[in-house]
Amino acid sequence: MLLIRVLEVFLSFVLPALAQQKFVQKYLYKHSFYAPKLNLRDGRIPFWELAGDAIAGPELLRLVPSVKSKNGIAWNVRPLIESQWWIVEFSFQIKGPGKIGADGMAFWYTALKGRPGNVFGSNDHWHGLAIFLDSYDNDGKGDNPLVGAMLNDGTKTFDHSSDGSQQLFASCKNDYRNRPFPVKVRVEYRENNLFVSLTDGLSPQSPYQACLSASNVFLPVNGYFGLSAATGGMADDHDVFSFMVFGLLPESATTTAKTQITDEQRRKQLEEFERKVKEFETAKEKFKAEHPQAKHEISSDEDEESIERQEEDQSVRHLRLILESQTNMRLAIERFGNMLNHISEQQNSLSTVLSSHPPGGPAVAPGAGSALASGQILSRVEVDKIMDFINSARAVFQQQQLSLQQLMSKLGGMEITVQALSAGGQAAGGHHGMDSFTLNAIKPYLDAIKQDIEHLSSAQRAKALPLTNNESRCLNPTVFGIALTVQSFLLIAMIYLRSRSDKMKFY
Repeated sequence: MLLIRVLEVFLSFVLPALAQQKFVQKYLYKHSFYAPKLNLRDGRIPFWELAGDAIAGPELLRLVPSVKSKNGIAWNVRPLIESQWWIVEFSFQIKGPGKIGADGMAFWYTALKGRPGNVFGSNDHWHGLAIFLDSYDNDGKGDNPLVGAMLNDGTKTFDHSSDGSQQLFASCKNDYRNRPFPVKVRVEYRENNLFVSLTDGLSPQSPYQACLSASNVFLPVNGYFGLSAATGGMADDHDVFSFMVFGLLPESATTTAKTQITDEQRRKQLEEFERKVKEFETAKEKFKAEHPQAKHEISSDEDEESIERQEEDQSVRHLRLILESQTNMRLAIERFGNMLNHISEQQNSLSTVLSSHPPGGPAVAPGAGSALASGQILSRVEVDKIMDFINSARAVFQQQQLSLQQLMSKLGGMEITVQALSAGGQAAGGHHGMDSFTLNAIKPYLDAIKQDIEHLSSAQRAKALPLTNNESRCLNPTVFGIALTVQSFLLIAMIYLRSRSDKMKFY
């Protein structure tokens, strides 16, 4: 009998301990948000949607501002499918003038996402859990601010006149309004048991204090988290600084899965390593047998590096490629920066030379004067400009030379014609007939010379080189030389004709 009694006492202590299952917390970022950088650039919170008067900033989520008759809500867009049990920790502040607060705010876990309504900013007839932070005393009993929990199956209507006092299954009084530091709330739902605790907000590291607890709380599976707030005749700022969700996973399941995965991976890695070592040794012996006198062109360090690269796994290879790419990008950026600095120096020197160049100075080729004056090495752009200028000048000079040769040939033909006409006139013995005939024969050649000169002048104007800033618009030396040559030949021709006519008078 004594043995049986001892066994009963032992089992009474051991069985409850064995029945209590241990859990491991897993942070669920797709259901959470926290400062700093709480929102995106467009004002949205990742995986959350806002409605009503809620505004998200970098440091906080303002559910409702200190303006009368406003409401705002924030709901997580993803259902909680990661875990059946969970822990939520969020920090908030409710601040406003005076001792009487506004309506308050609420924490939600419901089967469907809420929408703007009249229950602390969200809709009535919800299906799930609501935890109210009621800061306004509607029933006048002096029991506010309070924290109360209420379950609804979608059929109940919240009683505002009594602050839902007959509908709350658990509550506690806690003065969380106008605290110097944010108040932290911890809501834990484990094995159908609900626990709610708060800090006093008097210091950043205040400990949690139990507020309410309840058992046999059955919540919908794969529900949505939400927050809401509202103001009525009074107005307070309702701010949320963080909202962090942790899934509760059974420790035994996670440990077993982790151990199985680790052992399986270890076994596969050992088999893969042994197989590759055998393949390497076989290839090495085969190479030595086929190339007994071969000399390795790579060092032992390079050989070891190549072997390591062959043996590295996929993740290490990706990291190595990323590192090499970043190194190459950095070197390319440095080279590009050096080129930009060199170009900037050349531009500065070019500006200095152009500013110091006198207005009436000699004209130079575009882009060439700065480099020649400064004594620096010409860049490719400057060399291209100089070559274009030289090619243009060469083409103009060649065309002018060709026109001058054609003009000389025409003048030579005119001289031969004049000599032939003079000889014919002398044989005929008539002076007046020779003069009129000679002038009529010379006139077409003179007209042709005049047209050639005009055409050459117009072509010269059309194909003239571009003027620089300091170049004067005077008569081109080439045109002046051609005109002077033509006049000289005409003068020689006239003198020659007059001399021939004077000689004919004495015969």
